[in-house]
Amino acid sequence: MIIVAGHLTVDPDERDSLLAGCADVVEQGRAAEGCLDFALSPDLVDPTRLNVFERWTTVDCLTRFRGSGPSAHQRSGIRRTFRSMRPPRCHSATSGARRVGEPTH
Repeated sequence: MIIVAGHLTVDPDERDSLLAGCADVVEQGRAAEGCLDFALSPDLVDPTRLNVFERWTTVDCLTRFRGSGPSAHQRSGIRRTFRSMRPPRCHSATSGARRVGEPTH
């Protein structure tokens, strides 16, 4: 199982519209092959924070779903990204921490 957990920092004035624009992405994620859970949620304390949580059966399923990453509209609302939208680091019990898409040698 692959777990992606973290947060994005966004403009607080843009957070609600950014979340509303992500509803389709959440639905698509949950319907994607290998997706066990997919959630984006506003932080209860910090208005600049969007919490991200995903569970996938395999890295391949996650990589297929991610494709090219967020849309231009979504990127414009994100203040800090995962180093220019590189895939996040994943950790699994069998392969250890690595970037999504890296070989598991």
